[in-house]
Amino acid sequence: MDIRRFSPSAWAGELSAILTSAIFDVLSRKERCSVMLTGGRSAAQLYRTWASFPNFQDIQNIDFYFSDERFVPLDHPESNYALAMNNLFETSIPKNSFVHCFEFKHSDKESIAQQYAVKLPEQIDILLLSIGEDGHIASLFPQSSAMDEADQLVIPIIGPKAPHERFSITPLVIKNAAKIFVMACGQEKRKPLEQVILGSSDIHSLPALIVRHCVWITDSIDNI
Repeated sequence: MDIRRFSPSAWAGELSAILTSAIFDVLSRKERCSVMLTGGRSAAQLYRTWASFPNFQDIQNIDFYFSDERFVPLDHPESNYALAMNNLFETSIPKNSFVHCFEFKHSDKESIAQQYAVKLPEQIDILLLSIGEDGHIASLFPQSSAMDEADQLVIPIIGPKAPHERFSITPLVIKNAAKIFVMACGQEKRKPLEQVILGSSDIHSLPALIVRHCVWITDSIDNI
């Protein structure tokens, strides 16, 4: 388990630099890079910091996607798309880059999920996630049957927290991603991070265990 510890004032800047470097590495080998974004308070802090980096606008040819989304208007305060647009892309979107959002033109949630799945590349180059207080990632919550999904890449979800109606990538997308970075920042994330480190649970009760082997970013600078 690769845990990178930074101070509460430094982690967002450090992760911004890590993500930028990872993007340039992909673009040194490919014409375009796919980056999957997440939501939450940590994401908002990261996006504001990342957007302020002088070299953020130097990156280009990026396809941005979302690991999950709430079934709300795209300008709603709870929308992950709105969070990204208001923080990471408030000034502009990087050159020759696209932000691929969920399209809510109708209420057929199965169809919406399938339409978003079609947009996804065969493999996500860089997947950004954040662990929840209950150990969820994306909108894969504890005891969700979505953890056993073996066919669909994106599915509608009923979550325990409002707004309840959501969409989420499945473990199929996560396990196939080339590089995964998981944020576990804030005192409330200390306990679930500790549970992941111990690895004493199962993925149904602690979904974040499926990314235990990935790069974790935390502001808990002492060993847990």
